[in-house]
Amino acid sequence: MSSPDLSSKKSKILLGVGIALLVLVVAAAGIRMLYIRHVIKLPNSQLLQPKRPLAPEDIQGWMTFEYINFVFKLPPDYLKQTLSLEGSQYPKTTLKRYANKAGLDTATFVQSVEEVVRNYKP
Repeated sequence: MSSPDLSSKKSKILLGVGIALLVLVVAAAGIRMLYIRHVIKLPNSQLLQPKRPLAPEDIQGWMTFEYINFVFKLPPDYLKQTLSLEGSQYPKTTLKRYANKAGLDTATFVQSVEEVVRNYKP
């Protein structure tokens, strides 16, 4: 009869140790999340900001219209209206992809975007 009691006690001890370890792991993960949140105080919008202010000459084909609108503080449809852009990809597509689909030379198209951004008056 003492054997089942011993086995039951071992099971309870192992269960208790397992629960204690689980609590420690969850607590450590929570503390780590709080630390990371405290150290990295950037809202999502700041993650898109470049390290230095961009000039229109810095515009490149990999950039999306949305990114250019954000960085240069342009109204959402400014580039679409000014450049007479067509298609449902705006503003999520890159300049290069748009130029390729429209049959335009990418370098020439990027220069036209640079010029339009340079001439923007708020």
